[in-house]
Amino acid sequence: MAIPRLLDMLSIDGAIVTIDAMGCQRGIAQKIIDKKADYVLALKGNQGTLREDVEGPNRKLTASGDQPGPDC
Repeated sequence: MAIPRLLDMLSIDGAIVTIDAMGCQRGIAQKIIDKKADYVLALKGNQGTLREDVEGPNRKLTASGDQPGPDC
């Protein structure tokens, strides 16, 4: 796969890596963590319950009118 090979070539220590939904894979996320970086990965509706798992707590906050705190 191209993304893991690209990550191998880059110095990303301390960076925030953004990747579209094609790159939303455990192995890619782990590689970014291993290289001491953070990530923002896009989610699509075709990834099983993953999107629901992420949206669920946030949807409840929005519906109740509460704002997420600094730990969200």
